[in-house]
Amino acid sequence: MFKKLDDILEKYGQLSAEMADPAVIAQPERWTQCAKEHADIAETAEKYLEYKKVEREMEEDFAAAEAEEDREMKDLLTQEGYACKEKLAAIRDELRILLLPKDKNDDRSVVMEIRGGAGGEEASLFAADLYNMYCRYAESMRWRTEVVERNETELGGMKEIVFSVSGKGVYSKLKYESGV
Repeated sequence: MFKKLDDILEKYGQLSAEMADPAVIAQPERWTQCAKEHADIAETAEKYLEYKKVEREMEEDFAAAEAEEDREMKDLLTQEGYACKEKLAAIRDELRILLLPKDKNDDRSVVMEIRGGAGGEEASLFAADLYNMYCRYAESMRWRTEVVERNETELGGMKEIVFSVSGKGVYSKLKYESGV
């Protein structure tokens, strides 16, 4: 895992340098390609840099605790070292998830369709609740929603609604949403 992370970090540095190169800036297609690759690995690279920083802090805390003669200070440094160790475990878990292969469609937008099925007015009210739930979820994820088509009932339900959702990672979160 760490070999792959070192490779990603090296690539991240190369892309950062390449994007700052005036020769690459003069070629919009090349610069755009570099910027996209850079953005794809940025989160992983930055998380790995955080991991290395916390790891260094942990080692320094344990080394200082080992050399310290004052009992209180030694305990404090040891506690800080263990806190860093716990943080390292959490960051390591995040890195494992970031290293999982990504679907090339994960950043695409989606079009969702909700219909009130059998059940008359009650089904239409449920469809409206479902639409409102998806809108609130999209808002919490900072996505944009836009209604394409809407067919409402007199009581505020929806016989049918078609809406688009766009933003970062929309497809990755909503690709498994389906049902009857």
